Amino acid sequence: MQMVDTRRTASGSLVGDGSGQGDGGNGNIGNGNGGNGGNGANPRTDLPPPPPNPLTAEQLFQQFLGSQRNMEATLRDIAANTRQGGHRDHPVNHYSTFKDFLDTGPPKFLQAKEPLEALEWINTMEDKFRLLRMTESLKGEYGAHQLQGPAGIWWSHQRTTFLPNAPIT
Repeated sequence: MQMVDTRRTASGSLVGDGSGQGDGGNGNIGNGNGGNGGNGANPRTDLPPPPPNPLTAEQLFQQFLGSQRNMEATLRDIAANTRQGGHRDHPVNHYSTFKDFLDTGPPKFLQAKEPLEALEWINTMEDKFRLLRMTESLKGEYGAHQLQGPAGIWWSHQRTTFLPNAPIT
């Protein structure tokens, strides 16, 4: 009975052909051509290149700082766009009154037993704000007015942590 070598190299090719002649019996992995060319060297050209040297702690820290700077710049851009109203084709309406807001029939928020209930309230409020093209500070004030019960109590306590006259957005 003859043994067949079915091992594969890193590139996926078979290591022997089952002829039993692959390496001349010297224990080296053969290529099925009856030997290694007689020069005693068998360079493996089918292996992938070695991995790059690992980064030093200083290089990792510099890479981390670069990522942090990029994130900070992105957040600054987002904040600047938000302050400018974000949507230039729909200017902010500075003339909407609280009565205009109440005329849209905004829902009150007491508490939510399911997260989707809170999300539905937020989406409804955003629709009302978008309809009236309200400023960010008015959205915070008018939205907070709709919080009642446990949500209203939470908000009144939360508000005490803000600086006096700090805009709520």
